[in-house]
Amino acid sequence: MQPNLAPLLNQEVLALAKRENKTDEKEMEALMDELAELCGVKRRQVYHWRSGHHPLPGEHVPALCKRFGSNTLLDALKTATEITVEVPDSFDLAITVSRALREDLEGFERLLLAFETDGIQPGELAELKALEARAHRNLHVLFGIAEADCARRLAAEAPQLAPRKGSVRIEKSRDRGITGSANPVIPSSDPLPKGITGSLPVRKQAGTKRN
Repeated sequence: MQPNLAPLLNQEVLALAKRENKTDEKEMEALMDELAELCGVKRRQVYHWRSGHHPLPGEHVPALCKRFGSNTLLDALKTATEITVEVPDSFDLAITVSRALREDLEGFERLLLAFETDGIQPGELAELKALEARAHRNLHVLFGIAEADCARRLAAEAPQLAPRKGSVRIEKSRDRGITGSANPVIPSSDPLPKGITGSLPVRKQAGTKRN
């Protein structure tokens, strides 16, 4: 679930306005128009994001952070999402990477076409900034998967807990055949050591006579 970024967004907007000395109503409206153009939306939508009436889409966070000169929104978004990152299997990961590459190449292609025509126009610049935000989002997702996979592997390779005190001695005792008595237990399937003929009963052989 995406976190509520409205309070942080509002703080960032007010802090930016204060730094750039945009305090009157017209200057604030111009700043809101700039942020709206940066995200490819109308000014009213930015007001909705600030008030929390509409959630701020994560794809606009990188571009806004760059304008604010602060990673506050991006850090809040990363903290809320990194816990729920699931590592996909190889097939799903290949699909995710292919889609990210296709979207990023689309942004580069759009940039080259804009240069080849009549240069970068204001409307095209806003579109390119949106494509830049999407590229940041794709990179963030892929690095999140990489971090989750690394954490999973480290957890799997962690050393096991040391055995409890006394357990090693018990295992060694079992290997030696000690079951609690002072005499060793010799399995019946093993041949008797040389020189020991004593205490084990000897089975009579059929057809032999006693002297």
